[in-house]
Amino acid sequence: MSCRDQIGEAFGHLCCYTVTFVANGEADHFVPWDDVRGTRKAHLAYQWSNIRYADGWINRSKGADRFPDPFVVQDDWFELQLPSLELRFTDRVPAEHCDAVRNLMKRVKKDFRVMKVRRRYLDQYLRGVRPIELVDEEAPLLGRALRRNPEFLLPDDLKRHQDGVL
Repeated sequence: MSCRDQIGEAFGHLCCYTVTFVANGEADHFVPWDDVRGTRKAHLAYQWSNIRYADGWINRSKGADRFPDPFVVQDDWFELQLPSLELRFTDRVPAEHCDAVRNLMKRVKKDFRVMKVRRRYLDQYLRGVRPIELVDEEAPLLGRALRRNPEFLLPDDLKRHQDGVL
């Protein structure tokens, strides 16, 4: 198994920035190599604690922008809106993380690559070919959005939601 595969497995193959399944993601150096190159902290760039799993396009698009650390982000910082599938950040984001969140939002809020994946998961769920448990695993923000908006749940899932099982 390659290092990339091991990192993907460790992160459940979820891109840490789009929060969707990515089969062939990349290792993202959360603290960029450029920030530590030639310093006494250069060794930090390749430590496991500095590695995140990300879709390649977003990893390469970051440039010098800082994104929120996925290990710090809380579930209530972001919400996916239905039916638009637009990502929004909430007032729960602490002030010290707002700039990083805004940088991330510039990339993922309505990006066509992200929207295409979200639309596909929602469409497959609504057609009954992707169970909500798989949506939860591969697009957890969508799974949470469906539960927050039960009018979008399929009848069996709505019943389980009303019974407190889902």
